[in-house]
Amino acid sequence: MPVDNAAQEELVYITLHEPFEEQIDEVWLRELALHLLRELNDPGVLEIVVTDDQTIAQLNELYHGQQGTTDVLSFSARENIEDSFVWPPEMQIPLGEIVVSLPQAERQKRENDRTTEEEVAFLLVHGVLHLLGHDHIVQAERSTMQNQEQDLMERIMTSA
Repeated sequence: MPVDNAAQEELVYITLHEPFEEQIDEVWLRELALHLLRELNDPGVLEIVVTDDQTIAQLNELYHGQQGTTDVLSFSARENIEDSFVWPPEMQIPLGEIVVSLPQAERQKRENDRTTEEEVAFLLVHGVLHLLGHDHIVQAERSTMQNQEQDLMERIMTSA
């Protein structure tokens, strides 16, 4: 069932930690995320957090056992849900949460020859693909995921 435009805004929740509310346009990020969800034909509820290196490093160690900062973390709301669980028909199924380190994105943009917005968009795409179950540990999966990332970036950035 298609979701109307007013209801769509309720599908994306954004938290910008200080001082990033001055560096990221929340309206742009929400529109980008909504466009991505439409391209994927998945109206799931998505939360996006833009934070610092210290916070993402703590989350990385706590949830993944990895020390140090990373660019993006994804926390799926759909993993390990029993098949017998039935969502109410009027409720949008949660997709999950994506946490982005803006300082790491700023560093990576130079390596990847992107603007800050393009790097954040790429991290959003990458994170959402993880939420949908894609991975890049095995080379075959990595190639598939990279192709999807490139395709989605072209589709969402042409109208951003």
